Amino acid sequence: MESDEAVAFDGLMERVADLLEVARVALLSTVDASGRPRARWMTPVTLPGLPGRIFSVSSPKFDKVAEIAANPAVSWSVQTAGLDVVAEARGDAWAVDDQKLKAGVLEAIGPRLEAFWHANPNPRDLVVLETEVDEIVLSYTLKGRTLRAARKEEVRGR
Repeated sequence: MESDEAVAFDGLMERVADLLEVARVALLSTVDASGRPRARWMTPVTLPGLPGRIFSVSSPKFDKVAEIAANPAVSWSVQTAGLDVVAEARGDAWAVDDQKLKAGVLEAIGPRLEAFWHANPNPRDLVVLETEVDEIVLSYTLKGRTLRAARKEEVRGR
């Protein structure tokens, strides 16, 4: 039987950050103009000093940027190769065109972006997608254990 435990948001976010570091890729799901879900493989990262957030890069010309502008609700899904740990992090996202943030994200994930650079060779033509996570579900599938956490409303905000 699956257990469902509520735990501290910050602790669970650290586990998601560790999982993102190991997996190196995750699925970002957005909602398109027809209200249908769209999932894409992305290379996300968390950054020190910016807790509760997931970052990735995209080109402003890609559909996901317009989808996020129209409906910021997104979901990140990440798992271990053996599917023994699976996480979903939900929240609101937005595109950020800030040079300092771009530099920090690119320093963290730049070498992992081979497919992105192939489709978008100009590093100046990118935005950072920043997700403020407000809910996490972390499942340890082989143990039948599920942990859940939600960010408290008073600490949310851009």
